[in-house]
Amino acid sequence: MAELKSEKVEVIKVEYYDLEVLVNKIYGQVFSFEADEELGSEAYKLYKVDGNVSGYEEKGLINFKKDGSGMYMTDILLNDMCRKGIIKEGNYLIYTL
Repeated sequence: MAELKSEKVEVIKVEYYDLEVLVNKIYGQVFSFEADEELGSEAYKLYKVDGNVSGYEEKGLINFKKDGSGMYMTDILLNDMCRKGIIKEGNYLIYTL
């Protein structure tokens, strides 16, 4: 019998709408998780959040704070909020059900 190698991990499950509300509150910008990640309904996406934001990502964050621009910002925003102590480190499962 074949065996699938796997590992059980703890996740912090967040509905996409709650993330959008928090981003709007913290950054003062309209944010659409589904549009940012090009996802449809009934989708899940996992992010490893540790509070690290690279120099390149920092530039994208500056633009987002200024005018809400940028694509694939979800990971950057989660890590920025983590380093600011707004959310804790962990594996975040964002879902669009």
